[in-house]
Amino acid sequence: MNKTKFIPFLALVAMLSACTLGNGSAKMKKYSKEISYEDWNTGINEALNSEAMGGDVAQDLETVTNISMKMSEKKTRDGKAVDEEKTDASGTMKTKYDADSDVGYADVSIKGTAKYKDGSSTMTYDATGSLKRYYQKMTVKEEVDGVEQDVEKTVSVNTKQKEYYVQDSNVQSMAMQYVAGPVLSLAFLPMSYEYASEEEKANYKFYQDGKMFTAEYSETKEQDYTMNVNEETVTYRHDVKVTTNIIQLEYKKSGEKINSITVRYEQKKEVTRTYLVDYSSSLLKDDVETEFQDMIYVSTISLKKADLKVIDLNGYIDGGEDADIDLGD
Repeated sequence: MNKTKFIPFLALVAMLSACTLGNGSAKMKKYSKEISYEDWNTGINEALNSEAMGGDVAQDLETVTNISMKMSEKKTRDGKAVDEEKTDASGTMKTKYDADSDVGYADVSIKGTAKYKDGSSTMTYDATGSLKRYYQKMTVKEEVDGVEQDVEKTVSVNTKQKEYYVQDSNVQSMAMQYVAGPVLSLAFLPMSYEYASEEEKANYKFYQDGKMFTAEYSETKEQDYTMNVNEETVTYRHDVKVTTNIIQLEYKKSGEKINSITVRYEQKKEVTRTYLVDYSSSLLKDDVETEFQDMIYVSTISLKKADLKVIDLNGYIDGGEDADIDLGD
């Protein structure tokens, strides 16, 4: 197994500051009442109609996104673990957007722990990190058709370092970036289902429990691997891979108006590799390698008044590319 697979996440958070907001808590909710895709899609569209969402008028928004990630790899021989590694990470992203001033704010905190066991030895790595940014418009010099011109751009502002970083997206998109993944997954799900083959559609299930809509996609794939030994083809490994994606949408209303939406998204992968012959000095017949990955996002978007002022960037410098913070693999 790759003994450094869990290092990128920890290296990322270690290079950031050590202050934290606290522990992120991301969990899916239980669901049970299965319905047809047609009823599921109709129900969501009726619940999230334009009038209920406030029409096309820009509104103040507040979001809280919690993330948890678990990764593990293990090799067993004769039913006993030979070596094993585990990574547990969590994060909290809090953002605001003021539609009147067109200013956004993000406060992000993550932490992670990785352990590697090899026989009697154990290595443990811990890391925490945080990032705080304002987002607003700024006029910058940019070359357009060979001529330097004033161009209005979105910048992320680091008030601690007195730096700004030019961005490609607009202010609202930057402030809401941490909820984009779950929301886009939900938005594109109907298209994925409708263009799927009948065989693929059988892997989907849909549920409605009160004001919560859930979609589940699960798929199992098996594959044999071969190699040439003395001019003969030998099957040396059998893999079983199970992937599960679950997405949930839950909303709250005040009268006919929606005041908050929670989107939960879980992506889970389980892989089992069984060796059918002696493959190498470290991989013998009947050795089993397992991989498990589980990532959960829980994002709540609320219509809540924000009061964010444009920051005076006099004295700030262009910091080039901004730091990134993510629960990557």
